[in-house]
Amino acid sequence: MTERLSASEIARAAGVGRAAVSNWRERDADFPAAPDGSFSALEVAAWLDKRRIPRDKRRVDEPEGTTYGDRFRRALGLAGTLPSQLAPPKADPAAEVRKFAISGLHELRGAAARANYQEFMLGLLQARASGQWKAIRAELQHPAGSGRMRQALAQLEKLGLRFAEEIDPIRVMRVVESLDLIKNGENSATALLDDLLEDFAEFQMTSEFHTPRSIVRTVTALLKPIEGETIYDPCCGNGSFLVAAAELLGWSAAITGRALAQFSWRVADLRFALRGITADLDRGPSDVLRQDVDRDRKFDVIMTNPPFAMRDWTDRPHDPRWRFGTPPRSSANFAWIQHVLDKLAHGGRAAVVMAPAATFAGGVEAGIRRKLIDARTVEAVIELPRGLFRATGIPVDLWLLRAPSESDDRVLFVSAKDRGRPTSRILHELADSDIAEIVAIHRQHRRGEAVLKPGFARSVDISEISGQDYQLQPAMYLSSPQARFRPTEFATAVTEQHQQLSRLARRSAELEDLVARQLDRLDLASLAARNNRPAPPTVPLGEVCDVLAGPSGMLREIPAHEHGIPVLTPRNLRRNRLVPEKVERVDPVARERLARYLLQTSDILCSRTGTIGRTALVTAEHVGSLFGPGFLRLRPRAPELRNHYLLHYLAAEWAQDWMDKHCSRTTIPSLSARTVRQLPVWLPPLDQQEAIVEVMSSLDEQLALQDEVADTTERLKHYLGQLIGAGDFPLRD
Repeated sequence: MTERLSASEIARAAGVGRAAVSNWRERDADFPAAPDGSFSALEVAAWLDKRRIPRDKRRVDEPEGTTYGDRFRRALGLAGTLPSQLAPPKADPAAEVRKFAISGLHELRGAAARANYQEFMLGLLQARASGQWKAIRAELQHPAGSGRMRQALAQLEKLGLRFAEEIDPIRVMRVVESLDLIKNGENSATALLDDLLEDFAEFQMTSEFHTPRSIVRTVTALLKPIEGETIYDPCCGNGSFLVAAAELLGWSAAITGRALAQFSWRVADLRFALRGITADLDRGPSDVLRQDVDRDRKFDVIMTNPPFAMRDWTDRPHDPRWRFGTPPRSSANFAWIQHVLDKLAHGGRAAVVMAPAATFAGGVEAGIRRKLIDARTVEAVIELPRGLFRATGIPVDLWLLRAPSESDDRVLFVSAKDRGRPTSRILHELADSDIAEIVAIHRQHRRGEAVLKPGFARSVDISEISGQDYQLQPAMYLSSPQARFRPTEFATAVTEQHQQLSRLARRSAELEDLVARQLDRLDLASLAARNNRPAPPTVPLGEVCDVLAGPSGMLREIPAHEHGIPVLTPRNLRRNRLVPEKVERVDPVARERLARYLLQTSDILCSRTGTIGRTALVTAEHVGSLFGPGFLRLRPRAPELRNHYLLHYLAAEWAQDWMDKHCSRTTIPSLSARTVRQLPVWLPPLDQQEAIVEVMSSLDEQLALQDEVADTTERLKHYLGQLIGAGDFPLRD
């Protein structure tokens, strides 16, 4: 520990800006002196002990009452912060462990420090499941807490785990306190480990991706391993596929896995150790493309998620495994596919997670793909939605493979890119219903039945694939007129759209009368005489209306929840209405923590980022929802302002221009609550506001109807156009 510090070092340790330290020195006469330009660390710590950190400045793992002194001591490793100062763990200790573990990763910089930190947290979990936990817990009470803890944990390093020197003592104490409250039992430890791995996936430590749970469930359901079959993953990462197979088959499962990286191998070994299941993971990591450690072995079921387009993957271009062609050094995609086929037993089945580029890559890879298809090794290509992986936003495909065969001349194509549900602002997962739909289609195909589900799935003959230059993008085969054409369905669809147009025409006639009556209320002659009318009096919006920007940091801290509180974002705003499509949801705990952000009837939401100034009125169906950081919430509090009038005022060209001129011009335009509070608002008498609302609402209704007419006409044209493409456009004589 450094005894004397510069002002910059004080700022860094206290987690504040350099200007804050300057202000402390200038405003507080008792701030420690710096006779030689440096400060005593102990004197600064004592001074900071008296300054509590404001609520909005506290970090995730800092309970109420934490001082800058606590943070300063923690950063420098100074004594003085005891477990008794910490807030007691909350009701869900597993959730506490996850929260403090992930917050530590966000604070660390550098892959090495983060990798060590992850291993330390996993080591704590291993210790919790061991018989030495009481000793570990006792060491925590020692004044040299975290150092003694590391010594004790070092006795458990059968996996060779390294323990980070960057450990934050307060965080470790909180984690251990929470771990101590978790009930004993295999299920508790394994479930928490699996949850931590999902959280850690954001910080990719190796070239191997953590395989999301919904993909694991999908592959396991598709391949459906049975008792007595051998299971293999040549690039197992942290073992997700193998763990799922072992849990399905039980203790008798014959599991073999190879991990590329040391860290992945350690984690996979820990997952099986906690479950008490034996697996052949070798004695360390294995790069099977460079060295075929499983030469001459065959497996019944193979499932793997290898790195995409891995470069410089081999020193042996003439390996006997490359019987369909030697893959280029620039991408190992087809090396992994051929390695899997080389290990596949007769009658076996395999699934490989692949980058979409493998379906259309040219050059050498195109030749390999052609030979694979001609050998009937490709059973299916399934396109999955974006946002399944934490570490990458790109979509992925599933290739279902079989040993070379002459038995089936078809390939199943499935496009599930529009399936899935959001679990956070950026992540998605396949729902159980999505997985069941994919599995049902695959089983239909395996039974030899013709699969044709327009836009979703189709069995395609190899002769058609050869005509498409052996490319395997599902969209290429699902978008053809033949794939979509169902005469009965199209006849029904055309009839429905025609009937809808007739209904809209009748409603349009009614609306024209209403709009005409509303426009007759305008005194246009009087308006024409007011050439030099002075500007009307206005008031700043903030005087008559509460303006609040949506939460950002606090919202990110709350986990997603399938049945939780809806969070409305600007993507839910269409044509000045809130639509419920793809609404994100967060844990119900947000209801208390974010109570001021809960919506009420007749609140107005206004987009503040991107396309600013779009507005919508909150209706009964959205009461109790939260609004995200992309919105401002406007809530009139003065009796002389009507909500609906304000809605139309904000949509007026003058108000839109004002907001456009006053927004901040960064990469993405944004509008602050402080700025919008200054928006000048004209407040006519209430009866005039009501009249304005009636006139403008009638026009809005007519515009909405015209949009609906356009949409219906577009759908009708789309259906009729497909009839042309299918070569079947029947006309009456």
